[in-house]
Amino acid sequence: MTGAPCLGHLNMGRWSTISFLIIGLLIRYVMLNPQLGLTVVGQNISYCTQEKTVNFDLVIEVNYDIEMAARIRSSIEDLLKLWRSYAPFQQDTPFSATFITLIKRSLKNLIQGSSTLHQIFGYLGTHNHTETLACVYNYPSLSYVDMETSVFNIKTHWEKILPQWTSETIKLHAEQSNTITSFIEVLDSEMDIFAQTLHQTLSLIDNLASAVFPQAAMGMYQQAICIGPLIGESLKVRNCTGFKHAFICRIEISIPQKVKSVVELIPVRYQNIALTGENHQQRFILNANPPYISLLECSPQVVTPSQTALCTVKILASDCEEAIRYNDVFKSFSSCNFSRNTNYPPAILLPNGAILVHGQGATIDLGNNADTVATSLPVIISTSREVVVRSKGENYVFSPSSTSMTESTTVSALSQASIDYLETLMTWKEFWEQFQVMDYVNLALLGVQTLLLPVAFLPVAWLKRQWVSKRNNRTPISHNAQALRLMGRRRRK
Repeated sequence: MTGAPCLGHLNMGRWSTISFLIIGLLIRYVMLNPQLGLTVVGQNISYCTQEKTVNFDLVIEVNYDIEMAARIRSSIEDLLKLWRSYAPFQQDTPFSATFITLIKRSLKNLIQGSSTLHQIFGYLGTHNHTETLACVYNYPSLSYVDMETSVFNIKTHWEKILPQWTSETIKLHAEQSNTITSFIEVLDSEMDIFAQTLHQTLSLIDNLASAVFPQAAMGMYQQAICIGPLIGESLKVRNCTGFKHAFICRIEISIPQKVKSVVELIPVRYQNIALTGENHQQRFILNANPPYISLLECSPQVVTPSQTALCTVKILASDCEEAIRYNDVFKSFSSCNFSRNTNYPPAILLPNGAILVHGQGATIDLGNNADTVATSLPVIISTSREVVVRSKGENYVFSPSSTSMTESTTVSALSQASIDYLETLMTWKEFWEQFQVMDYVNLALLGVQTLLLPVAFLPVAWLKRQWVSKRNNRTPISHNAQALRLMGRRRRK
């Protein structure tokens, strides 16, 4: 690894100081503004705009095989057999029952640890590993020397228990009883370490084999000289391979290089409807210099305190940005994106200790007396009492952040007409979005059929007109001609 990464060390120069002052003023303005609109100020979030990638091999050594592990277990079992057949325990049944019962936990750990070992061997291969990266971190797993040391420690304490002791002398002499107790404690401790260490190793291998870097191993790799201290890094498991005496995984670390801090704006939900970005992963942020609202899109999508994500800032359309700033519902719906969602936290703790309760169907109780707050949602509650928000069968409890906070309730600045308008527009939007491609095709075909219906009757109308025209164009026969034709017929008769 070359070079030292820039990990959010703040530059407290003149321009940086001015930026923080502007952020502070913006937050102060929004938090002291009694209006509750389309968004509220949330927590500070950190992100980076550039990353550095480092690869290293995580090596979990298993420097023994099944036969060697079996010998270790056999050594412990031989000691336990000697323990059960110890002469004083044969002389006094109640006395022996007390001591023999104390090793049940150790025996259980021995069995579980041995079973875990067989599972670990299932992940290993048959070939020796020969090559690794220059940067390697060896995970501290249980070695064969560790197991031999445990057996030696247990045997040493067992040998302090002398064969000439009797149940009576053990009862009478505290040093004999303490020696036996010490053996039990050492046996219990060593078997507990045996079982727990192997369980942690198996859990680590199982996670890595599933391409998931386990939380239990986070930060341990920084002990490697080639990695060193890191802040806000993210890890990806590239591949893992089991060898004869090791399980090795190639790990990729993404190290943030240029870290920035911004204020998040939380969309307020009205009847489950709230502002959204171009997609549901984007977040609204408040920039400092110059002060404006924009979108933050990150990968990975979730920004957590322990991980600094790689993000890009996307400019929000000026009409939308202005509509959000001035809580203009009518303008915002035509220039911003809205969505309806029921999967959201109904209550959010704000940076100043107040609580935003929004959405639909939530009830609010204050203090031990459970005074119900009778107000429409959304609302911001500031109080020095405990707040309980009940929604969808779940309770969200917020302890007071300050005992001196002035109790107040901030309701929405949006009129009921604006909220109803938002609901109506959202309903129509959802109606049109539910139309599938075939729905549009069917509508188009219906329109074509409507246009072609008059054309279908054109041939019939044309034939009728032709028949009427021919009939009207025939030469009329005079009355004299008709009389002569009738007389001719009579003569022939």
